[in-house]
Amino acid sequence: MLEFIYLDQVTHDPEITVDLLELADKYSLFQLVVDCGEYLLNKVTLENVIRITQLAERIGLKELQQKTVEVMKENIDSLLKVMNINKIS
Repeated sequence: MLEFIYLDQVTHDPEITVDLLELADKYSLFQLVVDCGEYLLNKVTLENVIRITQLAERIGLKELQQKTVEVMKENIDSLLKVMNINKIS
């Protein structure tokens, strides 16, 4: 986030961009929110789809929300298995 604030650029890392998006929203860094949202469009996976969906809904990133719905539809069987395993554990 400091890189963005001071240099007006950001180096994305799939491991931290969801957290960065959350911080950008918290501190009202609109351009960084947009940038992170666009980056995440191609990084939605079965492992992160729920978290990204919740965040995209809260922030209002419609395109990212649509992408997460597509990923969930394409992987509904696997997603339900993961959810049931987590419920049992």
